[in-house]
Amino acid sequence: MKSTNDLSFPPAFVRLFFKSFLTAYALCVVFRAPLDLSWYETDIDYAIASVYELLGKYDIRFLLVLIITFAFYHVENRKQIDGMAAQKKSSRVLSVFLAFCLLVGQSYNAAGTSEWCFGSMVNFVKFVLTLAGFSILFHSLITWFYFFLETHDFTAGKEHFFSRHTFRKAFLIIFGSYLPFLLLSFPGNLCWDAIGQIEQVLGGSGYSTHHPLAHTLLMGGLVKGGQVLFHSPEMGLFLYMILQDMLLAGALAGTIAVLSKRGAGFGVLLCILLLYCITPVYSNMASTAIKDVPYAAFVTGYVICLALVLERPERMKSRKFVFVFLLLQVGVILFRNNGLYVILCSGLAAFFFLCRRYGWKERFRCLIISFGEVF
Repeated sequence: MKSTNDLSFPPAFVRLFFKSFLTAYALCVVFRAPLDLSWYETDIDYAIASVYELLGKYDIRFLLVLIITFAFYHVENRKQIDGMAAQKKSSRVLSVFLAFCLLVGQSYNAAGTSEWCFGSMVNFVKFVLTLAGFSILFHSLITWFYFFLETHDFTAGKEHFFSRHTFRKAFLIIFGSYLPFLLLSFPGNLCWDAIGQIEQVLGGSGYSTHHPLAHTLLMGGLVKGGQVLFHSPEMGLFLYMILQDMLLAGALAGTIAVLSKRGAGFGVLLCILLLYCITPVYSNMASTAIKDVPYAAFVTGYVICLALVLERPERMKSRKFVFVFLLLQVGVILFRNNGLYVILCSGLAAFFFLCRRYGWKERFRCLIISFGEVF
């Protein structure tokens, strides 16, 4: 006797093929500027071209992607982990949101507008089909991610290297791994933005709001200080680079310290540490004078503190914690012109979340902590 799943409509094979086809279509489709009717002699020619544009090319590449995605969804179906994802309804919303941002972002990156998605009926239909395909794929990937997290234990069963003095150890290792790159690039690599900021301080031609004034004064002031004290602007720039790397290493070490306090295993912490130490993007950040590095450090620290507040709102009663939190907010705002909006948006969300746990007296405290540095 057939089970209920066998009698479902449409059959499982058809549903798997439909999901695979949409995913393969999304991965292989090519978006172009909308077709113009004036390019064709007749409406029939325009209609035929529109159909070809909508269908795309079904070549060997499409066939291979279709087979791979079908096998992927088939394995997912046999492991019966889709039911678990159904309990996490936010994953579907997140999948559609990620797919929408991907497609609209590609359109703006290539054309400067959303015409690749909404410029014509053909482009809109392609956008809808591609949105569906990417949403299905992202939902499956998120499902697998949840499944992986729930079936694996990442906590430490015994004391290890990072169990004590985690921040200090991680900071010294990360900063020590960046130091050779900084020495090899002495006094530090300069980008056009940094050169312009230093010239504002040394040249005395006035300051521009194109770059954060705090960062301009800090970097340019150290360079000028090196010129005055050591008769070497290079030494001043090198001092700035050391400070910049200390901020970056401190922020990254903070992430490891927080995970260690939550019982993360040695293997997980070691992988994260190696990622920070040997990934080229971090060594490049550590050897280049640019405002993005201290800004990234302040944002990382701010996000850590924000997560700690949402986890345990009573931390707001600690003056030391509040002082550090507000100091990080200052850094986010002063070291990036659009940092203010980061604090506004995240602070607004945190304010409404925390207000549910306090009376009117404590709500004022939430307001000051969430938006104190904005004012």
